[in-house]
Amino acid sequence: MNNIDSTSTTTTTTTTDTTTATATTSHHPIPLDSTLPQVLTRSFTVLNVNTDAWIQIFADRIFVGMSQLECKIGTYILCEAETSDINPRQTEFKISTLLGNRDDAMLGVYARTLMERIRSFHGSSEGERSTMPKELLLGIALDKAKGRDPKMFQLLLGVLVDMYVDAVKDTSTE
Repeated sequence: MNNIDSTSTTTTTTTTDTTTATATTSHHPIPLDSTLPQVLTRSFTVLNVNTDAWIQIFADRIFVGMSQLECKIGTYILCEAETSDINPRQTEFKISTLLGNRDDAMLGVYARTLMERIRSFHGSSEGERSTMPKELLLGIALDKAKGRDPKMFQLLLGVLVDMYVDAVKDTSTE
């Protein structure tokens, strides 16, 4: 039996802003589509819990949002990964709760494990290490009853890594 049902949308957001002030029109430059972050959104039902997820890939970091509370985010966590100068095969992680619940260690585990899996996708050679993301911003809100279930943890991480891989593939084909 499949534990995950999904729908997905890939979007690139384009913003146009024109302002009129007393008969004078001010034109703001419109960014090129290639300069906007790749955005991938999906909605899932995981172990009978509705889950919304989205990923934005920026040049300097990845933003991942995951909510089991109707697209509301409760906590924002920054996970920074630094490859050791002494041992290039070793990575040091720094987890910082920027907003929200600072007492829930499980949310930090989500951020670090997701960052580890995303970085492992990029491989370990010198060239591949240079393209590895160094920062992950995770916005997360878990279902109080099922969000900490070990099976839920594994399924959600799998879904988020698959979304990241899809978003990277979409970015590389543009």
